[in-house]
Amino acid sequence: MIRKGYSLYLVRSAKYGTTLKLGDALQKLLVTWADTTPGVTGYSVATPAFEFTVGNKTKTATVPLVVGIEGHAQYWDITQHGSAGKPSATNEVIRAHAELGACGYELFDSERFNPNLIETKNRQSAQNLLYLAHAWDTNELETECLMALVPGALTVAQLAKKLLRTETQTMVIALRLWLRKRVVLPLTTDYLQPSWTVRRADHVYA
Repeated sequence: MIRKGYSLYLVRSAKYGTTLKLGDALQKLLVTWADTTPGVTGYSVATPAFEFTVGNKTKTATVPLVVGIEGHAQYWDITQHGSAGKPSATNEVIRAHAELGACGYELFDSERFNPNLIETKNRQSAQNLLYLAHAWDTNELETECLMALVPGALTVAQLAKKLLRTETQTMVIALRLWLRKRVVLPLTTDYLQPSWTVRRADHVYA
């Protein structure tokens, strides 16, 4: 049988500064999540793969994303049909190999991304900004930003004036600090904008 067509999804990897070609919309969202999750140090797409048998048929279970996070490896898996509460045989094989390899395991379904549209849109916007700024060294500016926040929280717009940078550049700096868990951002409650409040993660509020 000749395959009439296939789906191709492109995603800009903020972590690696390149465009990845994927065959699945949920896998594309996994990469977005990996690019915008604090503590993630790296990831690899569609590897490793494990063969398993169902009846007399040999099938292959490929891990959609292997993520390095805070010194540990995690298998990020997806289910196309049903919910994460009803994993497929392929999901179960990947979970078993994760356990054998002392890796963490997370199963994502479409509902994982749907409940909070603000967060999903913000992660996609953040991923794009970080991708575009991939080659920009902001180490010194991140230090300046943290120093500017010592007296208290500021908006991105206010920080931009203090750092003598554009609001877009300042947003990149804030996002990188957030990924390092140095600042807190309203990622899940307000759409990405210059009025975002940025505060140091080590500030304690009553």
